[in-house]
Amino acid sequence: MSVKVILRSPEAIKLFLAKYFDGKEFKLDVAGEVTLEQEKTDIAVDVFKLLLKENLVSSKHVEFLNITPSSATTENEAKEIPQDDVNGKKERKTKSTKEMVFDFLCKISPEKATTTEIAEQLQIGYQSVSSALCRLYKEGKVDKDKKKYFKKQNSEEVVKEVVTGGMQQITEANGQEEEEQRTTGDEATAENEENQAEANVSKSEDAKPKEEGISKEEPTTSEKSELEERPLPEYTPLEKAKTMVEVFSNARYTAVLYYMFFKRKGNFEVAKIRTSLGEREAENIATIINLFATKGIISFNEKLPPEGRYEIAPIWRIYANLIKNVEPMEEGAIRTAVELGDKEFQKIMKQALADEIVERTDIKRVTRYAVAKM
Repeated sequence: MSVKVILRSPEAIKLFLAKYFDGKEFKLDVAGEVTLEQEKTDIAVDVFKLLLKENLVSSKHVEFLNITPSSATTENEAKEIPQDDVNGKKERKTKSTKEMVFDFLCKISPEKATTTEIAEQLQIGYQSVSSALCRLYKEGKVDKDKKKYFKKQNSEEVVKEVVTGGMQQITEANGQEEEEQRTTGDEATAENEENQAEANVSKSEDAKPKEEGISKEEPTTSEKSELEERPLPEYTPLEKAKTMVEVFSNARYTAVLYYMFFKRKGNFEVAKIRTSLGEREAENIATIINLFATKGIISFNEKLPPEGRYEIAPIWRIYANLIKNVEPMEEGAIRTAVELGDKEFQKIMKQALADEIVERTDIKRVTRYAVAKM
């Protein structure tokens, strides 16, 4: 996959130069556009993350283009199944059942298929297909969701998916921006007509008292755009604590939460958690990351190698242990679980007590903490 990245605005260009030329013995001042073209996607992913963090991912600042030569294979051709013609019989003689099953899953990817569907399409016995799928699953080439099988993505494909997703978001944003511009023009015409009509409104209607503080009108396109561009609201520690309790009480997220808070503890990579838990947890992983990042429970650190990682604030690592343990935990046990020094731990817990998200008990010189009742 070849990618072309076009940096348009001075803000985007300055961010790029500051990251890749910082600390050198020279300074660069680039006017106009900067175009980056590469056969791999690593720089494109890096630039996408850099601009996303500064809210500069829009057509005004950057454009991502997929310049990979298009394949001559059409969608219908990609889904063709070998028939029992001369070529099909020759292929059956040279390929094993396992290879044919894997080739079929690669062709229909990312769609999924049951053992019965694969057997019918390839015209191979059910038991032979089932055995082939078991071997492919053990080799890590395919994965399954309930009773359906699909080709498993490798790390390179995951990166491509990130870039493609980013490009799609930008394309959709560009389309929305063009639509809003057209809408604004239509609204201007309609507004002129409305102004003329309002001039003919009777004085009796003008004299009617208006309700203060209440607007029954829908926000205009420009107002909606302004609302969407506003930064996310700051959530209080109590709101974050409630979110933690609600999420941990849902058994559906147990595997994802265990990996984030107890297997990796301080930080985690999206690619690795997806590889570890598999496609079956992909939706839950995305849900939890989006929720926790929005609330400020986790934060993305692009400086951590290799592709950046999400970091969990120490207070929420402590809170996760308190929720998991149910019963009040001794101070020493908590510090050991989250690997914190005494000074840092005391500072964090003092603030948590002030925020009223934890409770402290001292019995026979033993200090214990628990989740505060809400």
